Formats: sequence, structure tokens, C-alpha cells
Amino acid sequence: MQLKFSYEKSNRLPENEEMFGDEVNQQSNFSLRPEISDNLNLGASYGFNIKKDHRFLVSGSAIYRFARDFIYFLYNANQAKLTTDNLDGVSNIGGEAELRYSYKSFITGGVNLTYQHIVNLQKLDPKTGAPSVVYKDVMPNLPYLYGNADASIFFRNLVGKDDQLSFGYNLLYVNTFWLYWPSQGGRTATDEKRQVPRQISHDVNIVYAMKSGRYNIALECRNINDAQLYDNFSLQKPSRSFNIKFRYFYAK
Repeated sequence: MQLKFSYEKSNRLPENEEMFGDEVNQQSNFSLRPEISDNLNLGASYGFNIKKDHRFLVSGSAIYRFARDFIYFLYNANQAKLTTDNLDGVSNIGGEAELRYSYKSFITGGVNLTYQHIVNLQKLDPKTGAPSVVYKDVMPNLPYLYGNADASIFFRNLVGKDDQLSFGYNLLYVNTFWLYWPSQGGRTATDEKRQVPRQISHDVNIVYAMKSGRYNIALECRNINDAQLYDNFSLQKPSRSFNIKFRYFYAK
């Protein structure tokens, strides 16, 4: 059993593209201020065995963040580029849970899930000084529920001594989230609110290692279901891809 607690005083300077833009997809904001936040973290993990061969690890954590001059992304006036701005106050209350399992040295796998509730606490609109219409609204364009899972099977000494063949699988999951402020728009039947669609992708791989891992051959297929995946603005992630990798480890 392990318990963890921490407090952080964090200062984040604007990154180069956040302040100066990239002349393609991101617009500059020279008045961007550094972000300052107070962070609390509380976590616990517990590992145990069942009949020695079945090993489990259960862990979870809770977080609280309060940021001043929070740096966030929004769209410029013509909706063609991203830009950045500051919010006086933003809070984040969230948690993460993970479960891992292994059987001898034959099977290993795990799953984890993260949830975060990121809320705007800026009371006044900085442009007009009037009460903000999005006060206590959930922050847009940020995923709030996501996770992944993995599993691997290992076969040892199949052809020669100290070799290993493994089959692996990975799952990526990101739940649907709002593109704009969720309390705005969508007031009529024809005015639908825009969302970033849910993302689910699957990766598989085969790895053969010889001489205790000195020689390695790997075959991998990423996004085997050819799902549409999104990351940064105007930058879709690659579709289905196949890779082959050779690795040689040299040691005296």
C-alpha cells in the first residue's frame, strides 16, 4: 500500500507559438501573461497477489487545480485560426484510476481512465467589464474524459534460448467534448452545437526478441480501424499505418 500527497506552486510561461503564432494555424497574442496555479494531489495504490501467480495493482488519484491567468485556446474573429488568451480564474477537479494485472511472465494488461471538470471562474468580461455570461461554464475545446488500455502475451524460448515472441494490443479512448462554450449556441432545433467527435482507435504489434533482447524485430499496425483522430487545430492524426522496426542493442 502506498499513499501520496503533494502541493505544487506552478508557474507556466507562454510558449513561443502561443505568444508569437506560427503564421499558419495560430495567431499571435503579445499581451499573453504567465499562468500561475496552486495544485493539490492525493493518490493511493495497492498491490496484491492471488495464489502468487496472479498479480494486481490498483491505483487512484484525485487532483485540484486553481489557475490564475489560465492560458487557453480560442478561435480568432473569422474562425480560421487559433489564438490564446488569459482567464483570471480556472479550477480543475478531477481524478484518475488504473488497474493492472499480470499472470506469471505470460500475460500483462491494464486499463486507466481520467476525468477532469475544468470550470471558468472569471466573473467579469475583460472587454466590457460586465458580468461574464460564461462564468462557471465548463471550459471548451478540452477533453474531460479519456483513457487507454493495453494487453500483451509473451512466449519465451520458442526457437532458441533467451528469445521471446510477444503480441500486444493498445486502445485509445477520448470522449466527445464541446468545441465552443457549452452554454452558448444551440438555442434552436437547427442551430446545433459543435462537438469534437468521440475517438476510439486500436493498435496491434508483434515483437520478436533474440539473445535476451539484443536483436529485435517489430511489426506494428496503428489505428487498425482507420478511425478519424484529432489532436491539434487543423491537424488530423494519421490514418491506419503499418511499421516495421529493427533494433540492435550493443553492449560490452
